[in-house]
Amino acid sequence: MYCLFLDCSFTHGVAALFADGRLVSEVIVSREQSRHPCLLWQNMLEESSLSLEDISFLACGVGPGSYTGIRNAASTVKAVSLATNKPIVAVSSLLLFVPCDIGSYAVVVPGGIGGDFCQQIEQTQTGCILGEPRQERGEISFAERIEVIRPDMSNVSASSVVGYVYHQRERGNVYSAESLPLVYLRKTQAEIEKESRGCVL
Repeated sequence: MYCLFLDCSFTHGVAALFADGRLVSEVIVSREQSRHPCLLWQNMLEESSLSLEDISFLACGVGPGSYTGIRNAASTVKAVSLATNKPIVAVSSLLLFVPCDIGSYAVVVPGGIGGDFCQQIEQTQTGCILGEPRQERGEISFAERIEVIRPDMSNVSASSVVGYVYHQRERGNVYSAESLPLVYLRKTQAEIEKESRGCVL
């Protein structure tokens, strides 16, 4: 069962091809390359002697992260889904930075003017358990048993999402192009200023 994956939520994105729960190939996507993600997929398919018809489903990083980056990946995956009638698995973009090793982690990445994006993620023998992603301003504290990861934003990898993607697919947690949920946590400057003045939004 083959899957094409795309995430462009951060400075560097990742395009990948999965097969039966393993990573076949991946390309770290620069901002320039993210303008033409379908070409990256096409190259991967050709290198593996596959066509789009061989793909069983798609997977997409849905944020949090850059508004433009999230929209870029989502619109590409949605367009391919609509054209091929393939289901989509939604993936937290922060999962790209978590080790594959069993353990409890908290990923914290810069979230722009509104603070940091963070999410607790637990890797277990039976799968991955994700807490709700959130945006926090100021110092963030976690329980001592949780390993806090503040990654270099270029160190993205699809290897940590493969198992999660196939587990979600097996459980039927898939979306159509119309129903794919996106995670926009970054607040606008106006929202931040209203909050600082104590106004209710």
